[in-house]
Amino acid sequence: MNRREHLFHQRLAELSGSTECLGYDACPGPRGLLYNIDGYHEDYSRYPFMSRADWAYRAVVASVADIIASGGKPLAVMYSVGVELEAHALEIARGVGEAARDLGVVVLKSDYNKGRGSWIDVAAIGSTSRPVSRRGASPGDMLLQAGYLGYGLLERLVAESIIGIDEVLDVKGFLRRLPPRVEEIVSGYATASSDNSDGWAATLWGIAAYSGVRIVVEELHPDPMVESIVEQAGVTREAIWFESWEDYNIALIVGRDRVDDTLDECDKARVPCWIAGRVMEGDPQVIYKKRIISGGWSWV
Repeated sequence: MNRREHLFHQRLAELSGSTECLGYDACPGPRGLLYNIDGYHEDYSRYPFMSRADWAYRAVVASVADIIASGGKPLAVMYSVGVELEAHALEIARGVGEAARDLGVVVLKSDYNKGRGSWIDVAAIGSTSRPVSRRGASPGDMLLQAGYLGYGLLERLVAESIIGIDEVLDVKGFLRRLPPRVEEIVSGYATASSDNSDGWAATLWGIAAYSGVRIVVEELHPDPMVESIVEQAGVTREAIWFESWEDYNIALIVGRDRVDDTLDECDKARVPCWIAGRVMEGDPQVIYKKRIISGGWSWV
């Protein structure tokens, strides 16, 4: 999310009457439920080396990751698709089913439509004892990273023929990856949280903007195998950190006095977590080495 997209989302919410959910990855509802919906058109989101099953799998993961980032346990998904051919519908259904199995959720309902090119919308439902938004970061809090990053950048470099696909097929998480299961950690410890859908620069700027704070990044952690491959291609470490989107790892903002407990809970859950930076007073910005960091995926 950038400043323009942030303002555009606010305007859309005002027009549609959905302002109550501004600042949340997934929207809190009645009785402790969380709701989310994400949509994709294959012309803009499916790389040539991805099957439609891979693409559908990714769409389910993206919607569920927002539930987890808001402190919710994923329960179920529903989806709607548009396709030209029946074979495409079957392939998409297979990918949805495989993602649901791996995430431990139920597929409640599906809807199929005829259309040019394939598109998919996935609605996810979860439950939480305490929903967490992007709004709660305060000066003095610490930034934690849960889960590795770098897979989205690796995909883009393959698509641009900078890296050969044969070099990356052994990377777990290249085509299909799951968000870290940190929903209980988010709801129990985080003051603010968001998942990396659009790149860490955009993810952190969203938290900074909604919370009215400055976030200083000190160290982020890509998958070591991804880092090795990407650096051999001459890509900078900073690009790996900030220009990789759809990784679905989680940015957690945690009070300084709760950092050790949070890291202990990550260890118990067998989720890799690190201290990645800190929250300071100041205009909403993301800072690394005294420079303002921007960028990431945006649809406006």
